[in-house]
Amino acid sequence: MEACANRRNYALHELSRITRELSEISGPYDRATAPILDALSRTIVQIFTKVAECANNTHDHERITALVNHARHLIEQIRRRNRGRRA
Repeated sequence: MEACANRRNYALHELSRITRELSEISGPYDRATAPILDALSRTIVQIFTKVAECANNTHDHERITALVNHARHLIEQIRRRNRGRRA
């Protein structure tokens, strides 16, 4: 049960960071950014789903970590696109 709580706390902390980072990115978003935002929203839902399942095996933490890293990668893609538009 403690492992489940640790995974949940980690995931919620990372989701908070992801949300904060996303809010710091200035819009408006162009049509090319829409698929990235769509992928990001799906990834966030997957993180919540994995936390809700909270099965007790080590693959859950690895999967949550992979999803968090994927979300960070998508946010970086959005940042690069926005920088490219302003340049």
